[in-house]
Amino acid sequence: MGDIPVGGVLPAAFATLPAAIAAQDAAIAAQGAAIAALAGLPAAIAAQGAAIAALAGLPAAIAAQGAAIARSANGSATAGVHALQPLPSGAGLLPVWFPNIRSQLTLGGPGNLTNPRATALLAFYGLAPGGTLQIKRLRIANYVGVRL
Repeated sequence: MGDIPVGGVLPAAFATLPAAIAAQDAAIAAQGAAIAALAGLPAAIAAQGAAIAALAGLPAAIAAQGAAIARSANGSATAGVHALQPLPSGAGLLPVWFPNIRSQLTLGGPGNLTNPRATALLAFYGLAPGGTLQIKRLRIANYVGVRL
């Protein structure tokens, strides 16, 4: 009883106790609000993961659209001097060499589609590389949309 003054008056140190308790209660309430906000975090992360997964298919979709546009343009190349458009691969890449004009695809000679170039193009597009040069030219023409 030596610490408590006679008459029930609390020491001055205990006078600040209610304010300290109120401050701690406010801090606990703030932490509770922060924890409640974190409760929605897994759903937000899952939504972001779904959005990222949807973007993963975008390069292939763009490549497919580019291939469709190139095939359409190549289908209207009817004369030897008409330009051809290279088709992108499934990964969206363009071949190192591609015939610039229709005659480079259909005729022999320097600067045109040779057997090694034809084999490389067929491999690039994932097509069967076998056959004569004429068969390879037909296979490439068919794939890129050129009507022979």
